[in-house]
Amino acid sequence: MQKWADNIKTVRAERIKLVIVAANNHYAGFAPGTVNLFRNMQGLPQADWKEEEKQEQYMAMNSKQHALSDFLH
Repeated sequence: MQKWADNIKTVRAERIKLVIVAANNHYAGFAPGTVNLFRNMQGLPQADWKEEEKQEQYMAMNSKQHALSDFLH
């Protein structure tokens, strides 16, 4: 990850204002934690996932979908 962080710092120095990076659970087992680790490498503040977790829990409680098969007809 440090190699990618360094590459992005180089690109940002060239007046690039937006960089999109995707993270999944394979690196640290928790993608949001991986995102915060990468943000720290970039000198950015950590993202607060608590509000997003609350929204996801609310959506899960109020969702009529209970399984992937609910989408199949």
